[in-house]
Amino acid sequence: MKAYLWGAVILLLLSACSQDSVLEGISQDSSRDSKIEQARIDLDNSEYDQVISDLSTIYTTSALDPKVGQLLASAYMGIAGVDLTLFIANSTSSGLNPFDVMASVISSSNVTINNNGKFIDGTLMPTILDYITKAKDALQVMVEKGKATNDDTIQLGIASAVHFIMYTGNNTADALNLTLYKPKESEHVPGQVPVPINTAAYSYYHTTKDYNWSLVNPSSYYAPPIQQDLININNAVIAFSEAYPKSNRMRDHLNAFLHSALGKEPAAPVTSELIMTYTSAGLNNYVQSLAK
Repeated sequence: MKAYLWGAVILLLLSACSQDSVLEGISQDSSRDSKIEQARIDLDNSEYDQVISDLSTIYTTSALDPKVGQLLASAYMGIAGVDLTLFIANSTSSGLNPFDVMASVISSSNVTINNNGKFIDGTLMPTILDYITKAKDALQVMVEKGKATNDDTIQLGIASAVHFIMYTGNNTADALNLTLYKPKESEHVPGQVPVPINTAAYSYYHTTKDYNWSLVNPSSYYAPPIQQDLININNAVIAFSEAYPKSNRMRDHLNAFLHSALGKEPAAPVTSELIMTYTSAGLNNYVQSLAK
């Protein structure tokens, strides 16, 4: 009897399974691999909903498959309108504000432009933020379980930067939304104010008479959610240096964005301990600098 047949017989005896169940297991593995391969094809074709629908049935954090996590995270980022090719393109530019370089990854039909200011319809932000959060979660669990590559850590950093930008913009828009100050909750109109996602948009809100910029203050923000974003960005900068030690503009712009958000000089050292001291007051200071 050939060796591989002996192996098959031993496997049957040890597992006390019937031949049918073994073949079923092989079939399930083949089906899983096929589903993952199809998800790669669908992702390349920007069929993000299909990728999410198909992979959600086999995704689990208890028996984490990094391939599935990577594809899901990419699909969630894609459906949220994140285009990394734009970040790569703008990383070759000079003179752009680090916030604008990072925000350039947000390319979506949901983005409107008014006098160079870029805005997203406020009513869409809960859904978009949910997609970005799910992308972060899929990558974060890989990091926590020690299954993330440097590229995964970099992708998590970029997803976190996008979340930081959208979270900050959404809270700024809420601060300018006068309906949210009305005593009756039934009179609140969430999402009434478009969400700013570049410096020109912040400058518009700061200078126009249509909105009361004085309403934007430290109470408009809550620090804890964005502290983890900044930690992830810092880890991505470190991963960039480890994976691509030569000169890298993407890393440099991501690092510049991190330092500008923290209000630190470009060469200043950044640690997780430093980031954990970042408060809503610090975020408000950053927003005020974007609006000038």
